[in-house]
Amino acid sequence: MNLLRTFALITVLTLNFILSSCVTFRTPAPKVPVNPMMEPPLESSTITVPISISLASLSDTLNHIFSGNKTLSKLDKKNNVTGKAQDLLSGQKALSDADLLNNFYLRYAVKKAWEALQDPIRLNYNLSLLLNLQSVHISQPARLGDTSKIIVGLVAKPRLVSGDIAQASTLPLPIFSVMPGLQDTGLHIALDNELSFDFIGNELTRKFMGTTYSIDKKIIIIDRVKIYGSGNLVVMEVTISGTAKGKIYFTGVPAYDESTKTLYINNLDYTIETKHVLVKAANWLLHTNLQENLINEARWDFTDKIDSLKDRLSDVLNHKVNRYLSISGKIQSIHLIAVGLTQTSIKAVLIADGKAEVSVF
Repeated sequence: MNLLRTFALITVLTLNFILSSCVTFRTPAPKVPVNPMMEPPLESSTITVPISISLASLSDTLNHIFSGNKTLSKLDKKNNVTGKAQDLLSGQKALSDADLLNNFYLRYAVKKAWEALQDPIRLNYNLSLLLNLQSVHISQPARLGDTSKIIVGLVAKPRLVSGDIAQASTLPLPIFSVMPGLQDTGLHIALDNELSFDFIGNELTRKFMGTTYSIDKKIIIIDRVKIYGSGNLVVMEVTISGTAKGKIYFTGVPAYDESTKTLYINNLDYTIETKHVLVKAANWLLHTNLQENLINEARWDFTDKIDSLKDRLSDVLNHKVNRYLSISGKIQSIHLIAVGLTQTSIKAVLIADGKAEVSVF
């Protein structure tokens, strides 16, 4: 028992001696306003709506409509409406853009798709897919046998939206335009992977708080890690106590590794000002493995999150929207378009590339 008391007394005296020679220093903090990242404009997406019109079926429908109504029948005899329609359907007369754009069934089908797809599509309780429809383009019909196939392109700029969002106000159906050789640009959905400075700071504080580094009986204890932005750099402010007491600063560049789906701080190093102060006040601090440990921990794996988003997007791209239409699609690949800072976070913008098609009943 006496031996334990003696050991404890020696330990306390040793720590008191070490701490009594504590060096307190002040390091200039990097304080430049954040230069927010510039996101490239999103590529337009095309959601295709194939519409097939059976000529034989429409011909029978026309005959039924005109023969069953005296007024229409009279109009038909006077203006030969049925004959003109049959000429169009049989291909004896070229289908003009005006004929195509004013086709009742075509307009009805496109209107149903346009209205339904303006609403946000819920992925989970906190995330929705907003298609952001922009315009409508119509291809020239391709005739195969007695059927004409028209491809409608709903041009959109989709992105994921976090939090509760109000139902989108329905935009009126825009004026159609016919595009010979309509290009299918595919589907491109913006995915934001964002980590707030507060989250990063709290996580690193949890991992490092109380960690001790020592060299030649000199020690430092990590008390807190704070993160903020300065210009295009991430600043890591580390508060220490022990033989040396004060704040030391590291800076690095936000980066994203596509091969490992990891967001990290690249080139993390002591600031020039910190090195200058430590060389004079506590040079030994520069030779601990604190920097190496911070580099190893300043990495965040997004594999599970991205894989989960990919699965959820596949689900919402393959379901019945309502009784009038269903959507089918596939996410084929994901790539990075930008990484940088916001006022409060590190952010990587990814694009999920794929295809989507809408069937109208």
